[in-house]
Amino acid sequence: MGNQQEFIAYKDGIETSLKAQFPKLNGDDIDVKVFAKFPEEEFKKPAIILGLPLMEKSSLSTQETFWLNVNNSAYIVTSVIKDTFAFEAQQLSVNLGNFIEKNTWGNKAFPANVTAILPDEHPLLDPRKCNVQRIDFTQQLQILDKN
Repeated sequence: MGNQQEFIAYKDGIETSLKAQFPKLNGDDIDVKVFAKFPEEEFKKPAIILGLPLMEKSSLSTQETFWLNVNNSAYIVTSVIKDTFAFEAQQLSVNLGNFIEKNTWGNKAFPANVTAILPDEHPLLDPRKCNVQRIDFTQQLQILDKN
């Protein structure tokens, strides 16, 4: 493909599949942001936000094909209106982790590998107003096929 089309297709594949798989939480639409600056970018709650990925060249790269190791985190942000939201956010994080695990997002990629699912207190978000769960994952993505 070249011209970064693989990376754009990767981002779009993640966004499309997350919106289809997780449209609502407690009747509220889930705001999905992919490759966003978290928490600086505006979002409405509830939200699933994939941060900007950390990428490095993979040892799978050859002269013909370029591969990246992609390390990322998905954040689930919900309101803290009632006690059950904390459990529901945790349940959603487990479901999201399960969905991310082994997903290729329809691209030339190795399946994702979830490495952690945990509560996260971000210093820029008020814990009295937000419940944040984080899912860390890694993936190898083919970016440029030089054939």
